[in-house]
Amino acid sequence: MISLSHINCFTCPVRHCSFLSHSSPEQLEVIDKTKQCHRYSKGQRIISRNERSGSVMVIYEGIAKIHLEAHRGRSFILQLIKPGDIAGHLCDHHNRHGADVTAVEEVTVCELNLADLEKSHPSFEAFQKAFIDMYRQEIMALQERTIRLVQMNVREKVADALVRIADVYEAENGNGTMRISLNRQEISEMTGTTKEQVSRALGELRDLGIIEASGKSLRIIQPVELTTQAGMEAAAQGQPRS
Repeated sequence: MISLSHINCFTCPVRHCSFLSHSSPEQLEVIDKTKQCHRYSKGQRIISRNERSGSVMVIYEGIAKIHLEAHRGRSFILQLIKPGDIAGHLCDHHNRHGADVTAVEEVTVCELNLADLEKSHPSFEAFQKAFIDMYRQEIMALQERTIRLVQMNVREKVADALVRIADVYEAENGNGTMRISLNRQEISEMTGTTKEQVSRALGELRDLGIIEASGKSLRIIQPVELTTQAGMEAAAQGQPRS
């Protein structure tokens, strides 16, 4: 971890993408004065599970993963987070973090200590409400995805992961091409499958003309069909997939 010089909250390009968008100018001034900025290298642990902390991390640049060590040492990726997203809010009542957070590529974060913010500014109701609402939405989305994963076959799981990856890695030049920092092992950790199953599913999607994949480059040729392969349309309509 490298501590960085100050990043101005008022000119921050990702402020409006996060729960900080609900902060008043006075609240934002407190946040700007009390936060700390850090940079992490690819593969470096940002947060360790069971570590105690009263802070949350706002992603300023880069991509990170929230993950858990599962059965027999396998890892399961709960979520990929991008600029504007937060990490460190999955805690118990003792402020112990419930998951690990690791940099997928070089990541810059702004660390906010919630206790310091409460002491510095007595009126943070709107801020806290936005934070809680965001937390509830994440939990509901995670529950929904967990249920859907159980019902999916391997190709559907991989298609679902690619849709989520595309949401995190914005396509370049508007042609659906992304250069991602995830390897096949990490995609398998998003889907509860194996690296070999991921390779086969990517090959099937490529043969169907839905994607092009070469090394770290991924191009989604038919985004609507990829969504259909993931079963998202049926899930949105509350219908079973055929």
